[in-house]
Amino acid sequence: MLPTLYGIFRTYALEIINSAINDVEGAFVELKTKNFIGILRERFRVIQGIKFALANHYSACRDESAQASCLHIVYNLRSKLDAAQVLFFIPSVCDIINHSSPICRREMYKIMMWAYDTYR
Repeated sequence: MLPTLYGIFRTYALEIINSAINDVEGAFVELKTKNFIGILRERFRVIQGIKFALANHYSACRDESAQASCLHIVYNLRSKLDAAQVLFFIPSVCDIINHSSPICRREMYKIMMWAYDTYR
């Protein structure tokens, strides 16, 4: 259901997932099969194919809350992830460094600081 939702409904679904992520067994596998990384990286795919600046700006801003929710999910899932699973998320999380949203960047830094403290 998650890949077919857009806009505010996608954000609501991600927030619901975030609220119960610690109770889901096999959460990593579930997120991996539901194109979770695609949602997290959506802004960057839109911006890379710049044709209409205004349309791309609207698309980039529209999913800011969904991307923040995805980052919250990754951060809350951290206790259940092993090193290989963390490495699966790291490239997508690192792409947030140039994000226009301070909320997304803050969550990205929290995830990266946790990974550094845990795996150094």
